[in-house]
Amino acid sequence: MTKSNLLERKKQALEFKKNRLKQLESHVKLMERKSRTRRLIELGGLVAKAGLEEWDTNALYGAFLEIKESAEDVKTVKAWAHKGGAAFARKNTNKSPVIVKFESKPDEETRTKIRELGLKWNALRGEWQGYIELRVLKEVLQKEDVQVLEINEQEAV
Repeated sequence: MTKSNLLERKKQALEFKKNRLKQLESHVKLMERKSRTRRLIELGGLVAKAGLEEWDTNALYGAFLEIKESAEDVKTVKAWAHKGGAAFARKNTNKSPVIVKFESKPDEETRTKIRELGLKWNALRGEWQGYIELRVLKEVLQKEDVQVLEINEQEAV
């Protein structure tokens, strides 16, 4: 093998490595963008959860700036975290973890009602799962041939 062939092969290998690096870099950028988008959606959900979605954009931005200024106090941030955690916990106090299994596939109207109640379809297990008030679930599914399992959270752990 001549020196020029060897040199040419090394150039090709280097070019291949450069292209692979470009691919990896673009993949990392894509993952960062997806992560940022997911976080922004979560933040929008928090605004809605707090009941602030009707606020004017300027008012929201001003409130966020105010929060940022007072966030320098560690005790204040801890108090906010406690209050937020308590609010999330309160949200599920009347709700029980359940699994809903149908004998046969329910009609589209029933599936829509189940989704509106907040249950999610687990395709792997072929069942609906989530937190819900049992009374409400039984009202919606009273005419269906369905099995509802209430999960005891201490046993599940």
